[in-house]
Amino acid sequence: MIIAKNIHKYYGEVEVLKGVDFHIKKGEIVAIVGPSGAGKTTLLQIIGTLDTPLKKEDYENGHIMTALNYPHQEFDNQMHELNKFKDRPIILVCDMGRNSANIGEKLKKAEFQETFRLNGGMMTWTQENLPVVQK
Repeated sequence: MIIAKNIHKYYGEVEVLKGVDFHIKKGEIVAIVGPSGAGKTTLLQIIGTLDTPLKKEDYENGHIMTALNYPHQEFDNQMHELNKFKDRPIILVCDMGRNSANIGEKLKKAEFQETFRLNGGMMTWTQENLPVVQK
């Protein structure tokens, strides 16, 4: 059985998933149908834990001081913006620590000198009551 409630996902300002709800019973066969760009792959990635749902306001609600926000799905198009930091240490943080490893590999291939990943992501950071700032 798979149950999903109120799944949201934003890529920048674009809301790709808008409060998706569903309940799939054991043995039930379901097809996800829609036009290109409707969010089908994003939904499946979230269900399969390859991605995390994200509301637009998550970054504004609390992030590590001086953090820059580069959403995982948009990173390839924005990586060039980090070139000015190639010789400085970069700490990668995501919601739960899953996506930052992939981004770290991309940065290493692009010859960034020092990249580090915060295990457990913002979930662990906030559980430890470490400081966050709100935008």
